[in-house]
Order: sequence, then C-alpha cells, then structure tokens
Amino acid sequence: EGDVIPPMYQYMKKAIEDPERIKYPFLNNIIEGYGEYFDVQVMNMHDTTKYKTLASQMVCDFIPNATKTCALSQVEEKDNKTASTVLNAAKSGYYDMLAMAANAKGLIDVDSDPERLTRPYVRDQIEWEHEKARGLKPTDFELVCPTREDLQPLLQQSLDYEEQFFPEFHKANKETHLKEFDKMFNKKRYCSIDTEAALKDEHWLEFLKRLNKENIHDIPDEEEEELEFEEDEPKTVLTDSAKSSQMKMGKESDSHHDGQEL
Repeated sequence: EGDVIPPMYQYMKKAIEDPERIKYPFLNNIIEGYGEYFDVQVMNMHDTTKYKTLASQMVCDFIPNATKTCALSQVEEKDNKTASTVLNAAKSGYYDMLAMAANAKGLIDVDSDPERLTRPYVRDQIEWEHEKARGLKPTDFELVCPTREDLQPLLQQSLDYEEQFFPEFHKANKETHLKEFDKMFNKKRYCSIDTEAALKDEHWLEFLKRLNKENIHDIPDEEEEELEFEEDEPKTVLTDSAKSSQMKMGKESDSHHDGQEL
C-alpha cells in the first residue's frame, strides 16, 4: 500500500491538535522555526489598500533599494485594469489525490512500466481525461465535505493569527473575513474529492487498467507539471511522499510542481 493525501481541513486540524508531530503548517510555527536564522517578514496577501498586486507589495515593501522596480510595477498596475482581480490560480489537487489513492489500492502497476507510470504522468492523464475528454470540472467528482463544526477550529486559528500579526487590518476586516469564510463554505471550497467513490466508478477503473498498458492522452508539454516525492515524509503531511513499493512514478520537484515516485 502507498500513502494517500488527506483532505486539507483534516491535515490542518491534526496540525492544531498535534503541533509537535506536524511541523510548520502555520505562520507562527514558521516564524518560530526560522526566525532564529533569518529576518522573517510577513506579507499580508489580502491587503490591497496600498498595492493592487502581490508583486508590487513584495518589491516595494520587502526588497531593499528596489525603488525603480517598485515604481515600474505600480505603472504596470495602472495599465492592467484587472490586476486586483487576478489570483494565483492553483492546479486542482484532486487529480493528485486520486492518483495517490489509486496507487495505494494497487490499481497502478508501476513495476510494469516505471519510466512511464510516474506520479505526475498518472495525475496529468487523470486530469486530461476528466477535463478535456469528458468536459468536466474538478467539482464534478463526488465530494467529501467538512461541517461548519469541523472547520471552526481552523477559522478561529485564522482569525487569531490575523489579529496577532495584522491587528489594524484585523480590526477593520474581521467581518469581511467571516463573510468570506461563509461564501467559501457555501461554494464547497473546503470539500475534497471522495477518492473511495471515484475508485468504485467503472469509468475510472477501466481507465486505470488501460493506462497500465498504454499511453492514453498525448498531453502537450506546457500542460505537464511535476511534483517531488519525499520518501521520508510522514503519511499525514501534505508534501509528497512515496517509495517504489508505493508507486514509482520517477523524481519531481516542488510541492505546488522531471519522472518521480508515487
């Protein structure tokens, strides 16, 4: 059996309950862990009162003597009318979770073709099948969702840290914070793919059987991303982990993206 990726809310909840076991998930842990060695400065990515983009905020407030670059970034902000609404859209983690869950159940025959059946390859094939071939969205999978009670400790932790590190911002924006939480909850943004349900679906079972034997989708290079597998990570940690018996899917890099192990 291989490792599986837990839903984010479960991971964060465990981090609150057992902070000694799961290191550095929260801002205060990072500051405590690295503050002894580095000058740790905190950037509030939600505060757009001074700058429209994170790039401008970083260059202007956190990089010394970058006055020309700061000025240029603000000129570009004015030219780009949509700058304040552009977010750093992350690739859905559902496909990676499904790939890892399939491997854990022995549905990926890595030994049959270890050079091809890498973790990023399987993940990207699943994504292409779901979105391009079937025309579906990540949220079209069956989902498992936390209750408001499940999320309450995380919400309170978020509010506490905001008040600790950005007291003035917190004072002026606490209600906005709570409304954003409600909006995200109602949109099921805290939900996760139900991998158990997906791997009972005949479509995905047949797809994985076929994928073990042959390449299914020819994905353009720009569509491909790679993730690194850390062999010694504990199972509850969201950074990637795997050994050859768990799914040799090559060697990648970056928790957010060359062949790697699954």
